[in-house]
Amino acid sequence: MRDKEFELAFEVSGLTEAIEDAIDASFDALVAIHGRTTKVTVVVPAVTAVEAADVAISTLNGLGVHVVRLIDELVTRTEIAQRAGVTTQAVGLWTRGERNADHEFPEPYVRAGSATLWLWGEVVTFLREIGKPIDGSMQFPSRSDIQVITGMLARDNRVLAELSWHTTTTVSTLGVFVRRGGRKGPDPRPTTPWHVVSRADLTAAR
Repeated sequence: MRDKEFELAFEVSGLTEAIEDAIDASFDALVAIHGRTTKVTVVVPAVTAVEAADVAISTLNGLGVHVVRLIDELVTRTEIAQRAGVTTQAVGLWTRGERNADHEFPEPYVRAGSATLWLWGEVVTFLREIGKPIDGSMQFPSRSDIQVITGMLARDNRVLAELSWHTTTTVSTLGVFVRRGGRKGPDPRPTTPWHVVSRADLTAAR
């Protein structure tokens, strides 16, 4: 099966200028900072979105980046209209099934009060089905993919939390390092070896 290209966005921490350069060398990537949140968007060739996420997370971890969570790309009715080049009224007709009724518009991903948000990847699929190609051939994770990827990250972060309970942890530009020995506070032995925590280590620790 041929690889597709998946776009994935993650909230990360531990980013430095050197690591950002390394990310650019590894992926077609975009780094954006919103307040205290650092977002890294990457394009990864893979057969499935989950496989693409596994590659992305492993690579980012190897570069010394802590992947906090997957960021869902959510859009409002107005944003859908802007991206699709139609009016908000047209989007309203789609959502109510009054236009292109032979293709079901995706269910909202989030409803909060008067706000309704859709998952952009699902909207893209709908637009392509009704003959409005958008975002080229780019693929996005589905709802089920998001659940699996979120579970992967939750397990990784839980393992890291459990490791940090027994170890003193620091992050450098070379990776995530854990000092052996499990003592808190300054280590009187400066020659104590360091151990790189990779995704393989996290998987083995589960």
